[in-house]
Amino acid sequence: MQFVLLGGIFATFAVTGYIFYRNYVLRKKYFESLIGFCNNLTTEINFSKKNISLIIDDYINNYCASFKSDLECYKNLIDNNKDLGSHTTKVETELWNKLAETEKTIIWEFLCSLGRHSSIEELQKIKNYKSRFEKWYEVANEKVKKEASITLKISILLGIAVVILLL
Repeated sequence: MQFVLLGGIFATFAVTGYIFYRNYVLRKKYFESLIGFCNNLTTEINFSKKNISLIIDDYINNYCASFKSDLECYKNLIDNNKDLGSHTTKVETELWNKLAETEKTIIWEFLCSLGRHSSIEELQKIKNYKSRFEKWYEVANEKVKKEASITLKISILLGIAVVILLL
């Protein structure tokens, strides 16, 4: 009985550390997918003349996007001809809710501005947003390397220490 209790205590510390680690990794993957989406948009605009809804469908179906739910929400809004400006808080996905308000605003502005200009202007705009997303990705990647991995290791070590002290 004592070993089950000690195992549960250790597991609690380990799982808590993993949850914090996972949140950092999800942010990093979100920005990585956003950069991939920008690359895909650039390719599609340069070589095909599909509308934005078809491009999003292709991206959702062919790539593992961490922000797939957000893209689907955005696509549903444009397919239903909704006013996009009033729906910035209507995206309710797990990853979206982990972003900072400024990040949400900029990502939503990026999505809402798609398909509104000439090809040359679109490509320049996508390039500008992509550079911002790359900076966010670099910051998120550094946090995974430093903060997240340390948090995971400390929680596991703390779990081991508590178990040893209780023995």
